Amino acid sequence: MNEIEIEYCEPCGLLPAAEKTGHALLTTHADRIHGLRFTPGHGGVFRVDVDGETVFDKASDEDFDVDVIVARVGARLSPPTIQL
Repeated sequence: MNEIEIEYCEPCGLLPAAEKTGHALLTTHADRIHGLRFTPGHGGVFRVDVDGETVFDKASDEDFDVDVIVARVGARLSPPTIQL
């Protein structure tokens, strides 16, 4: 399926971080991503889910590191589909 959701706190100003993360994910894994959704939230949230499973959550992860998030997402994505 390979659907990614980035939920970010709009009032906290986390949209630029969400955009940066989304850009990095598309640049690195475009051939395996079937959908990327940005969801505004509140309360300091910044969470990245792959097919409904959280791979990064600012509330429990120590550092916001785009490279770490990209690697975690990549580890959860299914291989690319080959078109014949």
